[in-house]
Amino acid sequence: MLGFNKIIDFIKSFDEKEQQRFMVITGSVILLFVGIFMYRYYSNISQLQKRLHHVNQQREAARVILEQYDAVLQQQAKVAEILEQDKNFKIKQYLASVLQSLNLASLMSKDPEISSHDLVDGYSEIKLDASFTGMNMKQLINLLMVIEQNERVYIKDLKITKSRNTPTIDVSLVIATFEAAATT
Repeated sequence: MLGFNKIIDFIKSFDEKEQQRFMVITGSVILLFVGIFMYRYYSNISQLQKRLHHVNQQREAARVILEQYDAVLQQQAKVAEILEQDKNFKIKQYLASVLQSLNLASLMSKDPEISSHDLVDGYSEIKLDASFTGMNMKQLINLLMVIEQNERVYIKDLKITKSRNTPTIDVSLVIATFEAAATT
């Protein structure tokens, strides 16, 4: 209390103009400190909001990745189940039986070519490239429908060109399947 009285006595010792100047300076200093405090406070809040927004974006991205990962695991389990059902599946024999059932074997222009390449997680993709000449659209559609009904086989590539001097089409068809890679 003694120190406070000394400050009041010090201020009273000023004449009226000096007291006003002291009050203006003191008020300005107080306003300056309040302004600095408010600036830092709102600046920190803004930075925290930006960080929170960034964290929410990362959380959402992680959620999407986890959902995609779950979908991949489900697809991988389904593929493993399909492969387990018929371990002796041969894509060339499958295509031959489909062509035989649709009476399209005579339209093959060359012997189908088989290629294979390894994928991740112990699987290989087996591709079969077949070419047909003199086919009509109905025959092609029937062939594609039968192939699509088998979960084990999928259509990888299809090229259709008009045959020369006939109302038929030439077709290049690549079908593929997965198989468990041979363990060494």
